[in-house]
Amino acid sequence: MMKFIQLLAFVIVFTNQLFAQGNSSPVKLLQSEDFESPGRHDILSPIPYGEKGIIQVNNRGIKSFNFQLFSNDLRFVKEKTVEPEKKLSENATNPRFVKVGSKTYLFVRDVYRDRDKEGVSCLEFNADKLDFEPKDKKLFETSDKVAYNGLYSFSNASFEDENKISFGSYKMDISKNDKAVMFTYRLRPEKRNDRMNKDVIGMQVFDQQMEKIWGGEMTMPYTEAKMDNLSFIVSDDAKVYILAKVYEGETPREKRDRKIPNYHLELLVYEKGRTEPDIIQIKLDNYVPKSAYLFETDKGEILLGGFYAKSLIKPTDGAFVLQLDKTAKTTSIKNGGIFEIPSDLIKEFASNRERRKLEKREDKDDENDLGVDNLVIRSIWVLNDGTLKLLAEQYRVESRTITTTTSNGMTTTRTTYDTYAEDIYIINATPDGKSWVRKIPKMQHSNDYTGAELSFNSLMVDENLYIFYTDNKKNLELAKDEAPKAHQQGRGGYLACVSYDKDGGARKHLLGEIDEFETNFFIRRFVQGDQDNLIYTARKRRKNSLISISVK
Repeated sequence: MMKFIQLLAFVIVFTNQLFAQGNSSPVKLLQSEDFESPGRHDILSPIPYGEKGIIQVNNRGIKSFNFQLFSNDLRFVKEKTVEPEKKLSENATNPRFVKVGSKTYLFVRDVYRDRDKEGVSCLEFNADKLDFEPKDKKLFETSDKVAYNGLYSFSNASFEDENKISFGSYKMDISKNDKAVMFTYRLRPEKRNDRMNKDVIGMQVFDQQMEKIWGGEMTMPYTEAKMDNLSFIVSDDAKVYILAKVYEGETPREKRDRKIPNYHLELLVYEKGRTEPDIIQIKLDNYVPKSAYLFETDKGEILLGGFYAKSLIKPTDGAFVLQLDKTAKTTSIKNGGIFEIPSDLIKEFASNRERRKLEKREDKDDENDLGVDNLVIRSIWVLNDGTLKLLAEQYRVESRTITTTTSNGMTTTRTTYDTYAEDIYIINATPDGKSWVRKIPKMQHSNDYTGAELSFNSLMVDENLYIFYTDNKKNLELAKDEAPKAHQQGRGGYLACVSYDKDGGARKHLLGEIDEFETNFFIRRFVQGDQDNLIYTARKRRKNSLISISVK
């Protein structure tokens, strides 16, 4: 045990108008003493358990699980190592440890090779005993072999990817208030021709006690070539919603146009007792949807949020949010619905050269308009009064393949990657249709595909939004006519927080130098705690430490 530190945030006062002045900060950062986990065990994400504290989970496949209990002030309490393998079937593999409301389960994929079938079982965890219950429970079995080549065409940078739980051939989704859990999978195609084959997707829905509500294997209404599944959720009332891009022709290549999309969006709604879905066509006036995501609110509303452009050849012009009318089976705009990103905001915090390029592009546009490239949604917050907060980021991965030939005629191919996580955009819309848009200037880069240290995380506490990210020290005081300096992954920097009140007023909080934590610092891998905080298990030099970022 080496250290126990508490870092208090302090506020930097900027001379420009981006950040409001302030003398103190409610943001606190706490880091535990170093602790060790059993050898050859993977370090999983910590799980908050209310007043009981936080449980750090470590596992070695299904052979061994180690549980380490910490208090909410990150002091070690006790630990226990158990071997659940004998409580599971001999077919078990691909373990995932997941908390569902007040329950926690170990889910495993069961593979029956002799019958070309699969299934999922679960083993309940007892947080008081730090042990599993005596016997597993078989949840379902597939009718045929399951395809392993992906189920939904998610963007690898969207918040959908990071919120969905994958294990083996399955994706798992938990409803907003933990009332329903859904497992989805794709059966092996009967035909290899995408123009002839229709996907068969399994949907198995359970309650929090893992009692089955309904389930089935549904044939999609269109061929693989005609539709792309973009997003899916299960709602608290156990309905399944799939957002699909449906092409006007029989393939994505048919009816292609330079400015007008050759596709439209449809919402497929599946429920207990029915094998055919309700199909709701999504209309967005004359705008082109660039991306779209489904989500449910605490009140059970089904919303569709995403970005739009004014034509296929233009960048993202703004965001949209639609609400589903479950009775009328239609969608309508929510809180004003269409939120344009102002051109003046886009030009802020840019170099003189970049600003001149943007102004030339603006002059050439037939509507003297600008847009933003490479925007992806990271999170959407819906407050009790109905206010929406949509958080997005400019994020892209660039690849470069180099082929070299040696003197003896042999060739080698090497692919390198650069990941960029840039400006953050916040769109706030109230139920009366009023909105504001803010921009946080940021430039992060890594020389790999994943960019583990890049991007950001967020917390909502009362009516205030807190956004956390790592930044370059040179950006402490940044003028609006100055571009942010790049933060290079693995080269120090500091942890920053920008907070916004309900009216869009901002403050910047500094939480300390990254090097002070003496560990890796992957902010987007922090998980939501239950004490108005984010928590994360950092690992370096065979030592672990828990980190909590809280708002008091």
